This record gives sequence, structure tokens and C-alpha cells, in this order.
Amino acid sequence: MVRRSMMGLPTCDSCGHQWSWKNAFKMNFRFGGGTRCNNCGEKQYMTTKSFWKTWMILLPIFLIVPTFIAIEIAAFVVILLAIGILCATPYFLELSSEEKPMW
Repeated sequence: MVRRSMMGLPTCDSCGHQWSWKNAFKMNFRFGGGTRCNNCGEKQYMTTKSFWKTWMILLPIFLIVPTFIAIEIAAFVVILLAIGILCATPYFLELSSEEKPMW
């Protein structure tokens, strides 16, 4: 069962503890293996849906930002937008107590 809080930050599937933005941000960039909940110590994993949602949002950043920087078109605005999107990724994270394949 996947739990989400109303504010959007992920909650532990086992104890319902809301994760901090910092821990959720780190979890987005961890591959293979989960992260233990700070409250109950139960290992939590990113859901497959959450993985794909996050990376479909991040993929354009990795493709578009270098292009705009190379041709110097509104690079500052594009970089600010990319930083904003990166800061929002913890709100797309969903946690599960069961590890499932990402593909």
C-alpha cells in the first residue's frame, strides 16, 4: 500500500511518518536498494510509477538545458526553470515497503 500526505511529500508505507524534503530529494537519485525510514527503520523503496514520473520530468532538463546554454538563448531563465523543477521532484515521490523492478 502506498501512502501520500496531503502536502505532497512522501510518507513511510509502514508507519506513516512524513519524510523531509532533503531525504525525499536524495531518494530520487538513488538507484538499487531503498532507504530506511528515520522513524521506524523500515526500508522504503521508490514505486515504479514514481520512478517513471520523476524521470520523465527530469529527462527534458538533461536534454534541453545543455542546448540552450550552448546557443546562449535565455540560459539564465532555462537554468532557473531547471532548478525549480529539480526542487519539486520530492513532491512526486511515492514510497512502498516492497521492492519492485523499475522496468
